[in-house]
Amino acid sequence: MERLVADRVEIRYFDPADDLDEAERFAPVGVRLEPGNENTFEAWTAGRDAMCEALVRATHFYGAYYQGRLAGFLLAERKGERRPYQISRYTFFHWLYKRIHRELHGSEAVWFEEAKSEVVSSVTPVPTAEILLFATDPELMGRGIGTKLLQTFESDYKGERVVAAVDGATDTAFFDRHGYVEAGSKTVSEALRPGDTEIRCRVFMKAIPAPDETGESPEKKAKDAERLLGEMRLRFRH
Repeated sequence: MERLVADRVEIRYFDPADDLDEAERFAPVGVRLEPGNENTFEAWTAGRDAMCEALVRATHFYGAYYQGRLAGFLLAERKGERRPYQISRYTFFHWLYKRIHRELHGSEAVWFEEAKSEVVSSVTPVPTAEILLFATDPELMGRGIGTKLLQTFESDYKGERVVAAVDGATDTAFFDRHGYVEAGSKTVSEALRPGDTEIRCRVFMKAIPAPDETGESPEKKAKDAERLLGEMRLRFRH
């Protein structure tokens, strides 16, 4: 089943003008926002803010489409590149959300964003890119969609040192399988309401292999050499 779905998934540019509402539906799963939200409105505003924060910083936008609808997305930033939505309505929403959140819940309310920034800034060697938000439709999890999104992203980010931040509730087996290792963490309190527990912000990192001087990755070069050797053996037999 996983292979059948992944093979039929198309990866193309994620356009928030078309797919923001659908992305918000499962964005909270990608950043594990559910435990901190007590009602539908809180869940919606938190999901919208997570999307807006990522959109404001993103330089690359990947959407996975299955049977004509959005099935997953990955927003990433390569340091030093232009951010198309840096000045936009998404910027205003994120600024407004942070301001209201702090007024209602105190100075530590926006804990994850600040903890992530602190941990990422301490990682060495210095990261050159970051996965900002990465989520798959819960109804289609385990079907290879996340893997296809990540592989497409990595093919565009060869030679980069990439970081991705998750909270302690996230199953990190996916990142482990794809070669990401934990580079730092910080335990913080969500501070949204009395009785909240501490939550751990974890940052994972991967150095994506760079293509060689011919523009080919080492993996492709090895496969081409193996194929050529097989052809030579076949000719020798004849």
